[in-house]
This record gives sequence, C-alpha cells and structure tokens, in this order.
Amino acid sequence: MKKVSFFMIAALIASSSVFVSCGEDDAVEPIPPVVVKNAPTISFKFGEKVIGATGATESVKIGDEVDVEINYTAAGEIKEIQLAIGEDENTETITTFTTATTHKIVKTLKAEFDAKKNIVIATKITDKQSPAKDATFTFTISVEENELEEDDFEWRRIGGAAGTGLAAFGLAWTQNSSALEAIIVPLVSTELYRFDDASVYDKVTTKEGLVKLFDDNIGVKINDFRGVSASAASKTYDIVLGTKVKVGSEYEYYLLHITNSTVSTATSGTTIVVTGKYCN
Repeated sequence: MKKVSFFMIAALIASSSVFVSCGEDDAVEPIPPVVVKNAPTISFKFGEKVIGATGATESVKIGDEVDVEINYTAAGEIKEIQLAIGEDENTETITTFTTATTHKIVKTLKAEFDAKKNIVIATKITDKQSPAKDATFTFTISVEENELEEDDFEWRRIGGAAGTGLAAFGLAWTQNSSALEAIIVPLVSTELYRFDDASVYDKVTTKEGLVKLFDDNIGVKINDFRGVSASAASKTYDIVLGTKVKVGSEYEYYLLHITNSTVSTATSGTTIVVTGKYCN
C-alpha cells in the first residue's frame, strides 16, 4: 500500500508541474514580423517626354529651353535627395520635401545649353528604412549646334530704281559706279564683310560656326562692295560676302555666295540681276 500511495503522489506532482509549465508558455509575447517596404522610385520627364529608364540620352540645340521634371516616391519616409546637374555643378542635398513620402523638382534649362557641351543629370533618393533603401537615376542631354539654313537669293535693279531683294540682308543698291559696277552698301544697322577665301561658304555648316567667322575677324569689313558688273550680258563669280545685322539688341548673321549676274536692256530700262545662295 505504501508503494502505491507513493507512486500516486509522484504522479500528482508530475501532472501539477506540467500544468504550471503550460501556463508560463502562454504568457510569452509573440515577436511581430518585420515589415520590409519597397525601395524608393524616381520618375523623369524631359519636356513632355517621359524618360522610362535610367541612362537615357536626349538631344537639344544650343539656345533651346526645356523643363526637366523629377518625381520621387518612397514607400516609407524620405530621408534625403541628392541632385547634380552638369559636370561643374555641386551636388545639392535636399531634406525638405513636398510630403513625407513624395517630392517633385522642376528645373528650367536654357543657359546650360549655351555652354555647348553635354549635360549629365544625376540624382539619388534615400529612405528611412533600416537598413535604408535608395534609388538612383542618370540622364544625359546631348547639346548640338544649330545647322545653317540655305536658300537662293536674287537682287534685281531696273533703270534708276533701287535694287530689290537686298533689304533682308541689311543691304541697299541705289547706284552703279562710273566703272559700271553695282555699288552694294550696308544699311545703318548693318556691318558688311568680304571673305577673300570663298571656300568658307562651304566649310561653315552651323549657326555657331557662322557667328565665329565674324567674331574671329575672318572677313574684312568694307564700306561698300563693287565686284559685280553692271554692263556684261552674263558673268559668273565666286564671291562671298557676309552681313551682321542688328535687330533690337540681337544680331543676325548672313553669308552670301554671289555666283551670277545678267544685264539686259528693254524699253523700261536696263535690268541687272545678281543671283547666288545665302545661309543664316
């Protein structure tokens, strides 16, 4: 009997210990799962064009003006944004945002294009997650010179009337010389140049290159031009003139290649026609 009682008591003690252990396990607080949020994103617009991927390149001409729009979004809060435009620009660090999770930047670029070199825009967004997540975006703007536009010109003078077709270039033709040559003169707002090397007409292909001809004094500034016959029935030339015309506070530049002239006589008077091509 004593042995049975002992085993019964031992069993009761063991069962009591089991119940106590279960109670202690129920009191432990479960560890909440770690929520991992997505990395931030950057969207980019160049003018009206959406740039879908980092590393893209778009072209502009010198003198263009384009708005660049950058939108940043973070699943959590934004910690900081870094932005650099062009090689010579310092990186700008931004810590004040449109909202805690979004930010928008709009930059108008124009003067940057006048530097005649490519522009790289690099930006980065970092969020407040632990560990922090970030996103980067780079975009290159290729700055190109403006191509010259070419067309034909015709100057015509009948009898004693003033010549026509010259005013667009800042020139006038009202008389001929005693040596029977047309006298072409610049208007008050115009500077007239002659280029001894006629090949410059074919060598210059951009507006910026045309301006440089004048800035570098490649041509000779003259008061008038008298190189076209007012008597030969037909004559060919290889003469290049240039004009620098002031319009308001700006200048317009023209390069003229004179190639032909004809002289004919009718009851209305002698008609002299000078033709060629020009670019500007």
